[in-house]
Amino acid sequence: KKKKKIEKLIKSQQGALDKFVIKELQDPLESENIDRTLDANETTNEQNINFSDDEHFVDNHSDSDDNNRKDDNEGSDSIHPLSSRASIENLNDDDNESLSSHIDIFDPRCWDALDSKMIDVLAIKGPKRDKSIQKGPKNKFGRRFVSDLYVRILDNGEVKDRDWLVYSKELDKVLNVNKTIDHLAQKQLKKEKDHWKNVLLRIICIVKFLAKHSLAFRGTKERLHGNNNGNFLEHVRRITNDDIHIHYLGHKIQNELIFLLASSIRSEIVKKVRQAKYFSVILDCTPDVSHQEQMSLILRYIDLTSSSIVIEESFLGFINVNDTTRQRLFNVLLQKLKFLDLDVDNVRGQGYDNKSNMKGRHQGVQKKLLDINRRAFYTSLNLMLCDMTNTCSKARDFFGVIQRIYTIFAHSTKRCQILKDNVKDLTLKSMSSTR
Repeated sequence: KKKKKIEKLIKSQQGALDKFVIKELQDPLESENIDRTLDANETTNEQNINFSDDEHFVDNHSDSDDNNRKDDNEGSDSIHPLSSRASIENLNDDDNESLSSHIDIFDPRCWDALDSKMIDVLAIKGPKRDKSIQKGPKNKFGRRFVSDLYVRILDNGEVKDRDWLVYSKELDKVLNVNKTIDHLAQKQLKKEKDHWKNVLLRIICIVKFLAKHSLAFRGTKERLHGNNNGNFLEHVRRITNDDIHIHYLGHKIQNELIFLLASSIRSEIVKKVRQAKYFSVILDCTPDVSHQEQMSLILRYIDLTSSSIVIEESFLGFINVNDTTRQRLFNVLLQKLKFLDLDVDNVRGQGYDNKSNMKGRHQGVQKKLLDINRRAFYTSLNLMLCDMTNTCSKARDFFGVIQRIYTIFAHSTKRCQILKDNVKDLTLKSMSSTR
């Protein structure tokens, strides 16, 4: 019974490697050498089979089975398959190389049997076409593959190669070599990317709207659908629909979006300034509500991008300055111009207020800039306008009367109500002596 069991096992494993090996005719002498090598391997492997109840019987059976296999292998014209899984594992490297040499790595039907090294070679060289195949066999509908399908002739006569197309004669199928298994995953990834692009686009639109109308972003709370959560989150709530879940809602991303939009606008302004080449700088310092000294930077230049030449004044931002000394403000100006990649030698004008640290004839900011650029002429802004206004007596009397009228009505609610009852759609404003 045990002998029959072993014979049945060996017989069931015969031909197990045929699907991995392409059979080719061998010379009689070469075939005999290969058979002897395989017989020796089979004998060694079968001697390693150990049955706990009858080890001696297995050894005797291996000797007798060798004689039977020698008779079967005589006259064989192809490589005989190995008779057991153990013999496959014990093949040496030379045998593996000889078996691999008979596998066509460019044949799609053999791709499932390739090892890692063969797959690497296939990935580097890529699938190849068998150009010797001009026509394939006809199917039941009378249709078949022809080599003309490798190219496509466009309407303009241009010939386009279909490099993705490969034909397998054994399978009689046309294959797409660029069709990867992760196609659906890439499609889903693209869908997710488009989704978040749309989300980010909506948030940028909100930031642009609030910045355009000078509206505050944040409220007392920063929770979506909460009370007093500010203009930004309220706009997000209004435009949110069921298929979008927005997560970029914090104050950090709001500030980041504002910064990115400001950088883009600043880049366009600087591009126009470089095109005009020459420009003037206007600086003014003032404390904000947080008692932080802020210096505003404005560039005055000629816009050559428009159809007609226009003089533009563009605001480039606020600069925090803790030290308002002459040297410190001058250094901040040079650093800002260097950051904007603007040449200080192209400055043709300076405009400041009438503070001594700005207008100083010997140590002011205007003098320090003149020392390195003699063409950067200084103009005192505010006091020059005040002096021009005071030279006109009619203008001085006109604004003086308006200020006195405002003073009469502003300090009495009764008089203010009388003004409202008799003068419709008009209000009084206090005159600004500096603007």
